[in-house]
Amino acid sequence: RTLSRHRIRIISKLRLVVRALQRVNIRVRIVPETGDVIIRDNGLFFLANSYHLQPSGQAFLKTFARAYLQTILAPDFRRNIKRIAIIGHSSAEGDERHNLRLSLKRAESVANFLLDLPLAQDRPQNKRLHRFFKERLLVAGRGKFEAKGKIRTQDRTVRFRLYFVGDVIDVQKLFEKYESGTKVHTK
Repeated sequence: RTLSRHRIRIISKLRLVVRALQRVNIRVRIVPETGDVIIRDNGLFFLANSYHLQPSGQAFLKTFARAYLQTILAPDFRRNIKRIAIIGHSSAEGDERHNLRLSLKRAESVANFLLDLPLAQDRPQNKRLHRFFKERLLVAGRGKFEAKGKIRTQDRTVRFRLYFVGDVIDVQKLFEKYESGTKVHTK
């Protein structure tokens, strides 16, 4: 499958994100096809059965946010962003419904923490960036759907996913179809 010029431009912008994170010694895995930034948790963010951010997770997010959000909220990058998703996950342990709620609460905890951080030095710019971030923010929980099948701290985490203008899958349309009961097909 050949990549469109738009997708190639987005992938090059994702490389900027990787470099910004590497400069502050944060190792992540980025999936160019989805814009996912996967952070290896290992108990950094949440304790078992909890959605309260650990102090170590808060410290990590401060450093991460400085590099990640400043890169994606730069003018030439942000005009390509349709949605910024924060997706919570849980381990395979426990009830499916409980884990789904727990993973959503984890994503909300991270989103609320990030919304409280200053995104710029000057007040007007800070307000504009917060408004942009909040308007495009999508918080979701995946429960244990992507857990590896046994109890692992790495599964208690969050992912950051970018949806770009011009992407094939439009999140809002997908959500509307799901809510209406229409069968949803993705490639």
